[in-house]
Amino acid sequence: MKCKQVDDLLFSYCDLREIPPMMLRELEEHLQECPECRRKAEFTAREREALVYDGDIPEMSPDFVQRVLAAVAQEQTVPAPSRKTTIWSQIGSRGWWAIGMVAVVVIALLIAPDSFKNPVQTPNTEMQIMESERQPVAMLAGKMPQQQEQETASEPVRIMPEHSYKERVPSLQIGRGNQSATYGSPPAGEQVVVFSPSYIPEDYRLVRVESDAENNITIYYENDRDGYICLRAVQKSMAGMAAHETTADMDTVEGYYPLARYNLQADAATDSEPTVIRWSTEHDGQHYQLELTGSLSPEELIRVANSVK
Repeated sequence: MKCKQVDDLLFSYCDLREIPPMMLRELEEHLQECPECRRKAEFTAREREALVYDGDIPEMSPDFVQRVLAAVAQEQTVPAPSRKTTIWSQIGSRGWWAIGMVAVVVIALLIAPDSFKNPVQTPNTEMQIMESERQPVAMLAGKMPQQQEQETASEPVRIMPEHSYKERVPSLQIGRGNQSATYGSPPAGEQVVVFSPSYIPEDYRLVRVESDAENNITIYYENDRDGYICLRAVQKSMAGMAAHETTADMDTVEGYYPLARYNLQADAATDSEPTVIRWSTEHDGQHYQLELTGSLSPEELIRVANSVK
C-alpha cells in the first residue's frame, strides 16, 4: 500500500466510515514500515477522538457562507476592456517593428548609391598614376625644371635622400677625358636641356627630378627592392673643357660618348658598390658632363647609358 492510499483511508476512518478488513490489515503493515504515515495516523486518531468525545462542534456564523462566496466572486471578476479593440491595438508592438524595418530599408536604398562611388573611382585613380609613371622621360624635355619638381613631388612614392646616393658612389670611373678638370659656369639665360634614358628596366619608375641654381638636372629612378638609378647632367663651358681635354677626347665632332658606345666592358670596383659611368656630350653647341650611377650590373647600366638622349 502506498502513502496516498493510507491518507485516503485515514480520512475515511476519521469520518467514521467502515474500512474493509483486508485493507485495514494492509494499512497496519504500512504503518509499521513508514514512520511518516504512522505519525499522521496517530494525529488523525487524536483528532477523531476530540471530535467525537469532546463535545459538539460549534456552529458557524449565519453570514459565513455569504462572506466566503463574496470573496471568491471578487477574485474571479474579469475587468472590462478600457477601450475599443482596433486594428492598431491588435497589431501591437509588432506593427511598430515592421514600420521601423521598412524605414531602414528605404534609408539604405537612398544612401547606398553614394557609398559605392568611391570604391569605383579608386581603381581608376590608381591606373592613372601607373600610366603616368610609364610615360617616357623624354616628355619632360620641353618643361621647365620648376614644373618638373611640382609634378614629381605629388607622386606617392618613397624618395631616397640625396646624401644616400652620394655615399653609395664608389671611386671607380668609366668614361673619356680628364675627370679632375674644373669647368666654368654656363652663361645665364640659356635654355635648359633634360637628358633622359629611353631604356629603363621594367620594375624601375621615375621618383624625382631636381634642378639647382645652375640649371643642372638630376633624375632619380627606383624600384620596390631598394634599387636605384641616378642620372646627372651638368652644363660646361667650352673654354674650361678645352683646357683639360686630351687629343683622344676630341676625336669626334658629334661630341663625347661613354665607352659603352664602343662595345667596351665595365666592371664595378667591388660587389657591394654600384658602377659609375661619366661621359661628355654636346647639344645645340652646349657641352654637358653626364654621370650615371645605380645599383644595376655594369652591363645593364651601360645599356641605360647608351639610351640617354
